[in-house]
Amino acid sequence: MYDIKINITQITTTIRQLQGHNDDSAQESDERMMAKIRAKVKRGKKLSSKEETYLKTHDPELYLQYMRIMKMAKCLENQLKNANSKEEVNDIIYQFMNSVPDKDPYKDAIINALEEVVKEFKNSDAFQKLPATSDDVVEQENALGEDSATDNQEDTFDPMSWTPLQDVIDAMPTFDASS
Repeated sequence: MYDIKINITQITTTIRQLQGHNDDSAQESDERMMAKIRAKVKRGKKLSSKEETYLKTHDPELYLQYMRIMKMAKCLENQLKNANSKEEVNDIIYQFMNSVPDKDPYKDAIINALEEVVKEFKNSDAFQKLPATSDDVVEQENALGEDSATDNQEDTFDPMSWTPLQDVIDAMPTFDASS
């Protein structure tokens, strides 16, 4: 009977130790996951939906900054898609890169995200098909018999004035008090 008590005590002790190790390994796993996510954000990479959810839960402030960075990158992407020449593409890139304030604590992450968008766009067929300069655009249009270039709808998003609250405000219903 004595041997059984020792074995039960040993088993209980072993189980408690394993549970402690599980807690430690879960904490280490959380730390590794956050380190991986922080590194991806810093490199300007897009997070998977699982990583976004994890980040939103475990570091809401970094999540908001990540969303701001991705919105800026999306804005650049949209403007690049609407460019009429490679020269205009370069002007847009120059504007975006120089619009990031030096004092922004996430400047490196923003620049990296913008560079990712630029790299992806410059490797696309859309970029390859663009004429070199805006003069070439006019010549092509004249050759096709068009009087003027079609106006592209501009993206009026200002990446430097966006805050996470702006999305909430934009989603709120509006009321007409004139009735």
